[in-house]
Amino acid sequence: MASLGRIGILFASGLYAADPGGIWMGEVAGRNGEKQDVAFQFQTAKGSITGVMFGDEFDLPVQDLKIEGDRITFSVTSINFYDNRRIKTLYSGILTDKTMELRREQLNSGPAAKPTQPKDPPPLIVLKRIV
Repeated sequence: MASLGRIGILFASGLYAADPGGIWMGEVAGRNGEKQDVAFQFQTAKGSITGVMFGDEFDLPVQDLKIEGDRITFSVTSINFYDNRRIKTLYSGILTDKTMELRREQLNSGPAAKPTQPKDPPPLIVLKRIV
């Protein structure tokens, strides 16, 4: 019975991290409001977690992956087809056993423009584990 109490303490204290292993799919708003599929695969092996973002042309590795309790953050770096610029996108959010709720932010999308209005928060991306 004491071991059940310890497990309860781990869950309550946030030390338990959900396993991201598997394939996660969802949709994001693309240009002109069109829906675009997005999918990631995460694998756990020998205490480390790796991931990949599936793409139409090629897959991109997940970088800087961190999981702390139910919080997950990672980045994906792509290359702009037109000007060969590297674009790093940061994903952060909440991980559960069945869903991943993320927001994304482009970290270096070009020259900094002075916003005339406050920015709205990025839209929520809800991914569901399919495998």
